[in-house]
Amino acid sequence: MITPDRILLANGIVGLAEATAHHVLEDLASHNSDKVAARVADLLWSGLRGHPEVS
Repeated sequence: MITPDRILLANGIVGLAEATAHHVLEDLASHNSDKVAARVADLLWSGLRGHPEVS
């Protein structure tokens, strides 16, 4: 079931990914895409682990 809380979490995840992509694309040469992806994934999972619906 899609709840308002799940929609909020989904929008937060999309927003984080979008903001990170904009930042990386400003200076693509100085970023390693694999490292960026790993760091964003780690950040998301660490935050989601603390959410009662996910943990």
